[in-house]
Amino acid sequence: MGRGLILSLGVGWLVSGIIFFFAFNWDQLHPFAKMGLMQFIFLLFALLAWKSRFSPLVNNILLTGAAVLVGVLFAVFGQIYQTGANAYDFFFSWWACLILWTIYLLFEPMWLLMVVLTNVTLAMYIEQETLAMQHSWEYLPFVLLNVFFYGLISWMSSKKQVLTAPWLRHIILLWISLVLMVGFGAGLYGKYHSSFVVFTVIMIVCLLAGFWIGMRLKNIVLLVLVGLTGMIVVLLLMNHWFNNTFSFFLSGIWIVGSLSFLVSELVKIQKKWRDE
Repeated sequence: MGRGLILSLGVGWLVSGIIFFFAFNWDQLHPFAKMGLMQFIFLLFALLAWKSRFSPLVNNILLTGAAVLVGVLFAVFGQIYQTGANAYDFFFSWWACLILWTIYLLFEPMWLLMVVLTNVTLAMYIEQETLAMQHSWEYLPFVLLNVFFYGLISWMSSKKQVLTAPWLRHIILLWISLVLMVGFGAGLYGKYHSSFVVFTVIMIVCLLAGFWIGMRLKNIVLLVLVGLTGMIVVLLLMNHWFNNTFSFFLSGIWIVGSLSFLVSELVKIQKKWRDE
């Protein structure tokens, strides 16, 4: 785990350096030099992973770095020739080029990149083609999409014994929790829309399902996220209903009380699991 993390950070910083090199020297480079250098660096990463005798972990990290460079190559091409493509076209093209790599490698960082690209593509499309995330219904696709990713990765981890690193599922769960809270707040404080009721029902179902799965699988991270999400949702409701000076005082009491209760209950649950 430590070796993989250090290698991933090293490749990540190297790719970041390449991106900043092009950004800083953009005006001084000839278009041929821009495309030629970018393609050379991409091929270097890919060939090192393909022909070298590194360990599978190193090869997978190099291919993940090459996958990030695919997006940089698209960005350089778009800036040189001013294609005029929408932002979601760029991210969707990047995602489409990586889908086969992702399925073939079954490597957690590559899957994280695919999940991020899918969410960014969807966010860009909604922002440019609709009302820019003003109602709860615009957050529904993100909830359903990431619940699907979480279910798929959990199934592959238990049945196929691949993508077993828990941090990937935890990141997806954290993102689902954030989307639920922001989507609920957008519907609560924005103009009323019938989708807010649907979103609220789906949110309650997700929280109940998360609590049940967390207890069944003894996943303390899932229980923490369910508890924090529920706490923030109640806090939003309190501020919306009262909406005065008293609400700040009440919110402080709720945060301290609910957080203390949540921590004490989670400690009891974890202690019970240890004793079993």
